[in-house]
Amino acid sequence: MKRILSLLLVCAILIPCLAACGKKSGSDTTQTTSYWSNDNGNSLYDSDGYLKDSLPGDLNYNNEEIKILYWDNGELGSGEFDPGEEAGSSIERSVYTRNMMTEERLNVDLIWKGTAGTGSDRAAFLSTVSTAFLGGDETRFDLIGGYSQNVAELATKGFTLDLLTASKYLDLEKPWWPNSLVNDMTISNKLYVASGDISISFLGTMLSVFVNKDYFPDENLYDLVYNDEWTLETMYGMVKNQRLDRGTPEKKDLEDKFGLVVAWTGYLDGFFYGSDLITTKHDTDGSLLVSNSYVGEKADKLCEDLKTLFNGEDAWMPHWRESDAIHKGVVDLFAKGDAAMMVGTGTTILVYHNMLNTDVDYAVLPMPKYDADQKEYKSVNLNLYTLWSIFAGSNAEQAERAGAVMECLGSLGYRIVTPVFFDTCLKLRYAKDGDTGKMYDIIRAGIVFDPGRVYSSGALGGIPQDKWQQSVIENKVWGAQSATVDSQLQNKLDDLCKSFQNSENLN
Repeated sequence: MKRILSLLLVCAILIPCLAACGKKSGSDTTQTTSYWSNDNGNSLYDSDGYLKDSLPGDLNYNNEEIKILYWDNGELGSGEFDPGEEAGSSIERSVYTRNMMTEERLNVDLIWKGTAGTGSDRAAFLSTVSTAFLGGDETRFDLIGGYSQNVAELATKGFTLDLLTASKYLDLEKPWWPNSLVNDMTISNKLYVASGDISISFLGTMLSVFVNKDYFPDENLYDLVYNDEWTLETMYGMVKNQRLDRGTPEKKDLEDKFGLVVAWTGYLDGFFYGSDLITTKHDTDGSLLVSNSYVGEKADKLCEDLKTLFNGEDAWMPHWRESDAIHKGVVDLFAKGDAAMMVGTGTTILVYHNMLNTDVDYAVLPMPKYDADQKEYKSVNLNLYTLWSIFAGSNAEQAERAGAVMECLGSLGYRIVTPVFFDTCLKLRYAKDGDTGKMYDIIRAGIVFDPGRVYSSGALGGIPQDKWQQSVIENKVWGAQSATVDSQLQNKLDDLCKSFQNSENLN
């Protein structure tokens, strides 16, 4: 009876969600069965045009409990994981639908446990997992979904399994697992973390540039992107002479107007990765080396250019020691029309009231290219997105089952949650014009996954995440310290790779 009621509720929620995405809809039965790989004949695509997964249509786990530990401190809160029957927003309803469909399809019972898990809660999160690991089968979890760098640290401590071998049901070549993540995050032929359509925070934390069109009435902003003319030099020129000091003389504050505002210093990574820089690269054996671009002249020049920009009149990036009110006030500056440009994310739109209700006619552009010779637009996620892993306290049968659930959550996220969150909410509902959707597609296609950044806070001593950023923030010369950083980081990368090489695969 529980399964029947759940399925009826899923039908009630799913049909309007899909209709909102502009996808063709069929009967109620079609809408709730089109995700099964044996549906729609022998076609590779379901009845709504989405690629099918490879999960067997008759996979049945006999109401087995699947325990999932998740972090409950993100900007999206528990709504990313377990919004419950009282889910309010269309995004939360789509997540709830995904969960119900997973339970129905695999005949499992998803048990969600939220716990504090942001970067500042790292020790507590690791302790929760360690306790579960030591407690054996009575306390173990099947899956872990947590703050990106915390889950990466779990991998270095042996608490997660190699996703390439743990379950035959994980198909990491499917589009709901980004190729760039799988390729870049595989270290010494092992992959311990994954994200993508299984995580709405992944979609919501992509860094981009918001541009107030009223400041540039004669400029076709989208043509700059389409014609490969949206570069750092172009940005610098457009924000120049936009400052208006209306507050305390000779001090940047929330009373002023600016050409560019950046609310948090962590957003500097958008400029770094947007310039096609990266901290690590793979050696021929799959191990990691310090990237030449990280310690090269280009990173040094970018550092100097950004110091000039933010130490000048036209751009404001408050120091990380400033109060939360200042950082949030910087977002409000753009929302009320007092900044020509702002570096932000999709979550910035969804979370901040003034951005949701702004009257500003703005464009959303990718992070600018370093120069016109750069082939593609690149960007990066903030660290506030979820990485998923299979818990190492599982035996072979449990891990295989967990992999099936993880694959199903990703597959259903791709066809249920992403269309609502990405297409409807970001591209359509909050878009100010028809080109915004194309911009988000460009941004998404250019996302960079850097093992140096993901593993930075734990195994790599914060070097990739902090050192270059600090050079900009603290007015240091990157070139003067890059040689030392190169040596220090390579030693830590060697230790990281050895730990992965020595870890045992689950048999």
